[in-house]
Amino acid sequence: VWGIKTLAHVAKADKRYSEKLFPILMGLLQKCNSRDFPLHAESVQVAVDKSNQAEYLAVVQARQSELTSSQLARLKKVLKDLQV
Repeated sequence: VWGIKTLAHVAKADKRYSEKLFPILMGLLQKCNSRDFPLHAESVQVAVDKSNQAEYLAVVQARQSELTSSQLARLKKVLKDLQV
């Protein structure tokens, strides 16, 4: 969990880092356990900007069907913070 948060903050710090790290973060989101997905989506959110928002939202939309109602509620809070 802390590793993902750290990578997300590094990706946010500089566009060059983001270009390399954001695909890795998206891969982690695509493959993580359903129970961990809302937490990881929340952690990765800090690295989301206009240039990569569509990719992030595509991963989030694709994984929503796997989540329980409480996990969906947490994910909706993440999306609300992103103002989507």
